[in-house]
Amino acid sequence: MAGLSNRSDGGAQLHELAAGHAQRWLADSDVAALRAAIDLLERAVAATPVGHERLVHRLLSLFLLLRDHFEFSSAAADLDRTIEAGEQLVAAMPTYHASWDRCLNDVASVLVWRYDRALDPCDLDHAIELRERVIAQAAPSSFLAHVNTRTAARSEYLGLVNVYARRYNRTGQLADLERIIEIRKLPIAGTALTDPDGPTWMSDLGTAYRSRYHHTGVLADLELGLRLGARAADALADGDPRKTEICHGLGDGYATLFKHDRSLVTLGRAIEFLELAVSMLPDDHADWSSAASYLAGLYGMRFDRSEKLADAKRAADLGEQALAAIAAEHPDLAVTLSRVGVAHLNLFSKTREPSYVKRAVELLEQAARATPADDPRWAGRIANVGMAYRGRFEVGGIPTSPEQLRTLAGHITEATNAFPSEQVRARYEVGSLAHALNEHGLAVELLDSAVALLPPAVPWEAGWQDQEGQIGRYPHLVGVGVAAHCAHGDPVGAVETAEFGRGLMLADQQNLRADLTELQALRPERANRLRELRARLTPGTSPVMPGPDSSERRGLLSDYHAEVQDIRRLRGFSRFLLPPQLSELRSVADRGPIVLVNSGLWRSDAVLITAENDPILIPLTGLTDEDLRDKVRELLDATGDSSPLTGTLKKRRVLHGILAWLKDTVVAPVLAAMHSAGALSQPTPRMWWMPVGPLSLLPLHAAALDTVVSSYAPTLRALSQARNRPPVSARRQLTVALSRTPGLNDLPGTAEEAASLHANWPGTTVLADEQATAERVLNALTEATWAHFACHAVADLTAPSHGGLQLHDRLLQLPAISALNLPQAELIYLSACSTASRGTRHADESLHLASLFQLAGFRHVIASLWPLDDTVAVAASRAFYDLLPSTPTADEAAFALHRVTQDLRAAHPDRPDLWASLIHSGP
Repeated sequence: MAGLSNRSDGGAQLHELAAGHAQRWLADSDVAALRAAIDLLERAVAATPVGHERLVHRLLSLFLLLRDHFEFSSAAADLDRTIEAGEQLVAAMPTYHASWDRCLNDVASVLVWRYDRALDPCDLDHAIELRERVIAQAAPSSFLAHVNTRTAARSEYLGLVNVYARRYNRTGQLADLERIIEIRKLPIAGTALTDPDGPTWMSDLGTAYRSRYHHTGVLADLELGLRLGARAADALADGDPRKTEICHGLGDGYATLFKHDRSLVTLGRAIEFLELAVSMLPDDHADWSSAASYLAGLYGMRFDRSEKLADAKRAADLGEQALAAIAAEHPDLAVTLSRVGVAHLNLFSKTREPSYVKRAVELLEQAARATPADDPRWAGRIANVGMAYRGRFEVGGIPTSPEQLRTLAGHITEATNAFPSEQVRARYEVGSLAHALNEHGLAVELLDSAVALLPPAVPWEAGWQDQEGQIGRYPHLVGVGVAAHCAHGDPVGAVETAEFGRGLMLADQQNLRADLTELQALRPERANRLRELRARLTPGTSPVMPGPDSSERRGLLSDYHAEVQDIRRLRGFSRFLLPPQLSELRSVADRGPIVLVNSGLWRSDAVLITAENDPILIPLTGLTDEDLRDKVRELLDATGDSSPLTGTLKKRRVLHGILAWLKDTVVAPVLAAMHSAGALSQPTPRMWWMPVGPLSLLPLHAAALDTVVSSYAPTLRALSQARNRPPVSARRQLTVALSRTPGLNDLPGTAEEAASLHANWPGTTVLADEQATAERVLNALTEATWAHFACHAVADLTAPSHGGLQLHDRLLQLPAISALNLPQAELIYLSACSTASRGTRHADESLHLASLFQLAGFRHVIASLWPLDDTVAVAASRAFYDLLPSTPTADEAAFALHRVTQDLRAAHPDRPDLWASLIHSGP
């Protein structure tokens, strides 16, 4: 061969002798001959000059024989010798050698063998390097196009994927998963589903996308993975072993999607695919038990929603059958124990039957013991144990010792490879257990760390729906964290926990608009770089909604976060873009007290915040979480009933009851504390409510109507920002009124609202009916300082981002509103249905029209907690504007709305549904 010398060969005779021994080994499996061949070849290699044309051949023969000897002996020393010879071979073999690609792949495979034994990550790194060199040398498009090379191509690509998968499972590094997706895409480009390998390759790519979803939480990855998997399954016949595996994966994927959309249709799809997979597996198949246990978990999830006994029984029966069939050494034993344990725990949560939680504890403890501490699922297993212990305590009074609690907490800190979402859940579950057992110091420690981990668990690169799904997994976290601080006698910590853990999605948007004046003055290059990144992350009024290949956005966010971290290392900027501490925000209460109201699982409290004194803790002993959730369900049911007779009677009865209950359990003790603190000394005292969780759905202001002028604030930070915006110098009124909306009921009163505003402000810009398109409205908002919307609105209680204002051509959804930046906006009046309503799973996020328009720039927002009567809406808006002075600013808005509410109550004393809905948010 060209490039290899033909100098004197001292190893030729040794090589010939070795070849004879090698032949006897291959023919007769004579181990003595194999060892003799290896000894002679090692001497032949040593005697062969570097660069000699026969050196590569001898090294290759030596490597292959050493590999054979290791497969016979399984000795670690033999494996090391094999790898050493392989390294020499790789170094000596030129890339044009006919066996170069096979050689590198073979050496990579041996490195993986050693990794599987010794778990040295350097072996995986080197194996990846070798296989990447092989792939880089090939031209994928032409390489895969030829049928006669496709089998080899598939083998090489699969080999590289498998090594990356091993490293990802060990380290959890997203970059390895990104590379797996890139590799999985290559065979798809030139392959049809009718090709024998087509369904497999498409399914493999779908699985990779679903894996990336589990790492990042980006829902688009999950949805694309499911579409690819479903196409692959449809292309295969029943009974094909590949279809069994694919259906199993699709069942898992749809179950995960169910956690986002909470749709029983989605869960039904998951069960359908899993039932098909289980039915195609023989009962004695090695995978039957793990598939059956997972299916049991899905039935348990459906029972949690449907409460059908058939689902509960199917879950229990399948789970126990799976455990009876699974072998002790089965690699899925831990996950099977976990799934069946959770199925029993789900049944316990509905039935409170002690036998379920007893069995759950037994299984979940076994699952945790069977899971290595560096497994990414370790934190989730600890979370399940904590949840089971809490259930055992609640139903049977069986406590968990302080030592056990500390052990669980220690295990959580060891789970460094766990997904951020599972780290949050583990800290929440064990922290909640500690709180229930009155170990409040440990509870505060764990729950604070869970709240601190929420931002990485709710990734920016995810779209609104993805973020909602992630946040919806922790509906009680902030409430329990606040309660733990209150139980620990720490009202300051309670307020800061609420401040940090609520409104995360709004805080992300606020950070992208934060004032950089101070940074610009001291480090202009940093300010300019951050400003550039922010501009690229917020293009126009359509937020970037990432897809499965949103690597550019992830890269931008990585650069943005790195820049922010660098700025925090500068002197004087250690808390740059972090939620302000209470000491920095207390001055926002200089115009009236702010009251944080919280209902935890085991206690309820309010915290009174004033500008002059330390926060005051107010125990709310009459408020229970169970009662609160009952009242919220009653309110949502009643206000959603539009029937003219029964709906009216129901609303009247339910609202009267809720207002009386709120006055007794919340308002009375809060007002008493305010009186003691001297916060009610003004003739018309003002206050701001800051409710946590489902409390934010209730009309606290109406229960306090006779004593204070109420406003609402999602967070102290949001209130401070609204108050510190510069006042506007002119009133430029925009009115959007739709008396007719395609596909919806007419609203004849909206025309009257628009006419009234136009009469008082002749220069009003009016967009009515067909003129009120989304594009025109968005453009008009950029010029207006005041805005009035009289139209239909949509509030989606399960996915708030799907809500919005129903305009003539389409729904103006929350993400589009959040992208607005209106520095001159003063007041917006939302005379539409449920514009301040948010779902119970996302109550802490304040994701509704009122909060989003405040984020966009409006200092004052008037909105409604439930659907407005059209006639009352017209009267309320006219009276409100009549009471306001003719000034560009709207600082009297809260007082005007208070007066309007009192007048409406006087006109409709028996109909609180007509007068208690409107609320004010702002300074």
